Amino acid sequence: MIVPHQVGHQDVEDVIVHGNMIHKHYSIYHHRSIANRKIPAHNTGMIRGVKFVSIPVSDQERALAFYTEVLGFRLLTDQPFNEEQRWLELGIPGADTRVVLFRFGEMKPGGMLNIALWTDDVEGTAKELMAKGVQFAMPPTKQHYGTTSVFLDPDGNRMVLGTK
Repeated sequence: MIVPHQVGHQDVEDVIVHGNMIHKHYSIYHHRSIANRKIPAHNTGMIRGVKFVSIPVSDQERALAFYTEVLGFRLLTDQPFNEEQRWLELGIPGADTRVVLFRFGEMKPGGMLNIALWTDDVEGTAKELMAKGVQFAMPPTKQHYGTTSVFLDPDGNRMVLGTK
């Protein structure tokens, strides 16, 4: 059985009833109304964003030089944290998320991080970083989801570099 027009408050092209199953075929107007819903201007939920990500390092001075001079991050905060280390907070030009270079007790540097950086040109950025001496664990590779690569910082932390 096919029933045209409206089911409840939803505009549908038709409804097909097979036994106990009802299949609704929505009109283009229904899809437009979903696409045109008003989204709040700001997030009103508990979580508002990522403030910073921490990268474990063994030598803060060496890491600071790499992330600022080689990767082009900006130093935002450099202040004492305790007797053993400083709070080094970096910014990525054009991004809100910050990066903290930190020495952790249990977490040792040199592993795969859950950090993925993006660029408009992975091959070009990789070539520029290689010219600055950055080692790549995986050269730029085209995948069905975009181009991606993996590079290492001076502590051996592996970071993904891909397209957005």
